[in-house]
Amino acid sequence: MPVWQEFYESEMESGEKVELLSIAIDIQGAEVVKPFLYEAKTTFVTVVDKENSFSREFGFKLIPNGYFIEPGLNVTYSHTGGFDIRSPEILKMTQEWVRMSGNSKLQFKSPIVEETNVAAEPFMNNGLNLYQEGKKKEAIGEFRQAVTLDPDNLTIRKQIWAIMNPGKFYDGEIDVDWQRQQFAIEGVKR
Repeated sequence: MPVWQEFYESEMESGEKVELLSIAIDIQGAEVVKPFLYEAKTTFVTVVDKENSFSREFGFKLIPNGYFIEPGLNVTYSHTGGFDIRSPEILKMTQEWVRMSGNSKLQFKSPIVEETNVAAEPFMNNGLNLYQEGKKKEAIGEFRQAVTLDPDNLTIRKQIWAIMNPGKFYDGEIDVDWQRQQFAIEGVKR
């Protein structure tokens, strides 16, 4: 979040007609997201998707993602997984889009989005309902079933990890090294 806040301040101070919207996908809700926003002193809007509806709607299995949306809700670019503003290519492309927004002649090639495994959705939905009822153990069981049917879906996998190991996600910095170890342990290719 701090790098996005820095980008937002530097790009938005120029008076461009562009807005940054952050969507945190976390079934544990706003309370676990707020500390990151406060620490980064974010001034852009962040909403929390605690029902995983955004990833289902747009069919992504990995975060972070980036979408360039023109007036009329025309998506001119989407990048699923690994959309990191610290990447020189992504930074340059995003700056160009911000400066050209509204009369953009830029054509961006979007990475391929994988389809969501429809068979996994009922288990994910059941897991979400159980989690909201406070039944974490049962919810994790449903999420594990969803991951069995959709093993490449890292969004579901990370929800399980965050519930079972909250310190790796919510106690300061997110422990990316620990996540890499989990990928290796579980045999997940990234």
